[in-house]
Amino acid sequence: MIKVPKEVTKVLKTLGEAGFECYVTGECVVGSMAGEKTYNWDVITKAAYEELIELFPEAKVLSEKYSVLRQELIDEVRDENGGIIGEEGMIIDISTYRTRNAGTSEENGKPLFTDKVEEDLARRDFTIDAIAMNPYSAVNSIIDPYEGREDVRKKMVRTIGDAKEAFRQEPIRMMKAVRYAAQFGFDLHKSVYEAISMNYKLLEKAAPERIRDEFTDIMAAKHAGRGLNMLMDTGLLRVILGEREFEGLTRREKTDLLQLCEGIEKTKQVPERRLGLFYSSIGKKRAFPSIEKLNFDEETHQHLVDAVCDMAKLYFTAQPQDLKKFIYDRSMERYEYLAN
Repeated sequence: MIKVPKEVTKVLKTLGEAGFECYVTGECVVGSMAGEKTYNWDVITKAAYEELIELFPEAKVLSEKYSVLRQELIDEVRDENGGIIGEEGMIIDISTYRTRNAGTSEENGKPLFTDKVEEDLARRDFTIDAIAMNPYSAVNSIIDPYEGREDVRKKMVRTIGDAKEAFRQEPIRMMKAVRYAAQFGFDLHKSVYEAISMNYKLLEKAAPERIRDEFTDIMAAKHAGRGLNMLMDTGLLRVILGEREFEGLTRREKTDLLQLCEGIEKTKQVPERRLGLFYSSIGKKRAFPSIEKLNFDEETHQHLVDAVCDMAKLYFTAQPQDLKKFIYDRSMERYEYLAN
């Protein structure tokens, strides 16, 4: 049984005292079992949307369609220059049990709600996703129908059901599998690795924004080197960069990427900085198409272009007048990004 923070305990007890079955589940459970400090907590419950609104009037409505409320208990963390580099605190999402969506995909289908936790767990992607716990429940304090706890112990990412079929239904799950490995230092189950290697081209059907978000999380993860290696080995990096761009990588660029895999975990887990390191490891012809395709926000886009174009130039600004001109031409904020 994992240790649940007092803020999450308060949510569980509020639901329990109102007569509603409830559990923590998903990545927060995996992270806690793996010994990681967890900031995002997911609470699932039998309570319907109207009942959640009544019990948690102070919570933000994250999605009325999917019956999800959010409690945000967070503060910004700033670096030595005052720039925002992360957050500390906690986010608690509270949602109603639901089964697989009615429709062609989980992303676009209509949500179907249920009063059985087992049906909610059955719709999840991986066995480690499908563990539900409640230390304060008098009965069924742990629900683990797919032996997810054993996979956490083995440090293994395994799909619920056939991996090839899971990835055909939702190709973005391939990126999520690698993200879990990068977050928790896990390995991909043989069936998952082989299924990704056979079906990575299906990822081209996924929205670029979803690929971008998963890729960013992989690069910012504690075990980012492991994740980047997996992206390269399974073929997923071919989709992120583009098949032509990947095939065009020079021997030096491949060597630089391998060195990045070995060294990236020594750097701070700041997404923009690590993405900059990645794109600066390859030439403009390979980097720019990927940056454009993944639709980064305007500020991040500019930073990544600067990383590709100006990292090398920064090394040759040893003289004060050269450094002043470099900063004048670009701005202090863009210079500080490159320096960091």
